[in-house]
Amino acid sequence: MASFEERLESAEKLADGVRIIATGIEQRYGTQKTFLTLEHLKRNFPNIRFIWLMGSDNLPDLCKWYRGKALIKSVPIAVFARPGSNKEALKSPSASWIRHWQRPERESQALGIKGAPDWVFIHRKEVNLSSTEIRAKNSFL
Repeated sequence: MASFEERLESAEKLADGVRIIATGIEQRYGTQKTFLTLEHLKRNFPNIRFIWLMGSDNLPDLCKWYRGKALIKSVPIAVFARPGSNKEALKSPSASWIRHWQRPERESQALGIKGAPDWVFIHRKEVNLSSTEIRAKNSFL
């Protein structure tokens, strides 16, 4: 995996500075767990509507993450299709647990307006590259 500095630099190139802002906030907060980082962010930026973006390859284990169920209830989530993992992801215990909060993809623009729990599965063009591979190639989508 690339160093923190390299990953932050890559994220800064991709972010627009308005809707998406790249920061080293996890390092500043000293957090390594998604739930803890999001709690800090929500506390420090109460007027921002955060949405957690993740690949479908992570969905099966989401409820096993540190405070995974609390995370699901605390922030809207957009799950993006990933090659080879979509069927498993959508049939996983985590997907079953959150299924009744799922909105149709056509309503994805409204994600998070009503708060959490709220999630959507995005079936867009699948990219068969890991984030590590994208950073290594310096190719941003």
